[in-house]
Amino acid sequence: MAGRLAWRAYWKTEVAPILGDGAVPSIAEGFARFTAVPHIHRQIQAYLLTQIRDAKTNPYNSHPPLRDRIAAVEQAESPIATQDTRPALYLADQPELMELRFFEHVHPDMKPGTLTSISWHDVAAKVTVPGWKKFAEEYSSGSAGHTR
Repeated sequence: MAGRLAWRAYWKTEVAPILGDGAVPSIAEGFARFTAVPHIHRQIQAYLLTQIRDAKTNPYNSHPPLRDRIAAVEQAESPIATQDTRPALYLADQPELMELRFFEHVHPDMKPGTLTSISWHDVAAKVTVPGWKKFAEEYSSGSAGHTR
């Protein structure tokens, strides 16, 4: 649930505005960065702690409360294995292409091949600033001749 709430905010504020300009940054990398922002990370942690502490059971729930699932995992015996801490995205051969295809699938009205991959590092220079300039040009005529 916490991930879903963070995902919605991330998608709406960070990804959707860029998609409108035909660019696709690394979604997985961006979400990792987004959730690592200190105040966002604290909100996610606070939500999880509340869920662990206060979640109510309901006979119609498909899963036990989070606290019960955590307790069950902690009690389970597991063989010692080497832990791979890399994100699952590293299992993909071409993650950028996979993300582009994901967007095309989620937005079937979008013509395939219209989106291009872009790094988060380049978003400001290639998408945000040009968008601001375009906006300013479109709406600057309405304020021509006006001074303070």
